[in-house]
Amino acid sequence: MTDEILWRLVVLFVLLGLSGFFSGSETALLSLDKLRVRFLQQKQRPGADKLAALLDNPDRLLSGILVGNNLVNIAASVIATSLCVSYFGDGGELMTVLILTPILLIFSEICPKTYAAQYPEKMSFLVLTPIRFVVWALAPVILVVSSI
Repeated sequence: MTDEILWRLVVLFVLLGLSGFFSGSETALLSLDKLRVRFLQQKQRPGADKLAALLDNPDRLLSGILVGNNLVNIAASVIATSLCVSYFGDGGELMTVLILTPILLIFSEICPKTYAAQYPEKMSFLVLTPIRFVVWALAPVILVVSSI
């Protein structure tokens, strides 16, 4: 295995992890009970005010998560396709679909969403800072997407 292929595999696994992060974040943050967040604010739970502020604009939050997840999934598809074409030749595109689709569904969608649905409060506080950064960094894209 060459260094280039190994590098692409590492990048692919990082992208799959980021996809799972976005999927789990979406489920956790959007299933969190707003009354519970208000209660946590009253109890002065660290981060509760920032969480409430993030949840006060659910359209912006969801747009940021979805744009981030789509960017990561597109990048993962490009990397996976380049790997499969290198390995399988002309059948590489088909192999990408056959290999990447179940991996994305199981490890980047189903597992993170299942965990986040079971522990929305815990997950919400874990993802709060990175998601706030993503929403801030993607603000220009979110404005364009939201206006469509």
